Amino acid sequence: MDAALIARWNRRVGPEDTVYHLGDFALGLKALWLEYRRQLNGRIEFILGNHDAPRDAFLADAPA
Repeated sequence: MDAALIARWNRRVGPEDTVYHLGDFALGLKALWLEYRRQLNGRIEFILGNHDAPRDAFLADAPA
């Protein structure tokens, strides 16, 4: 299911697009959500939800 969601995101969102994600991007192991983030197109502006880590830690390994 995760691969299908990533593929659908990338069909809609280009590398130069900006997306405002309104919280709760991921829950679970940091290594997993960092890997998911690396696979997604676009510049993502995160509005933190109650399941998201602090913004600095969340974005530390995100693509530029």
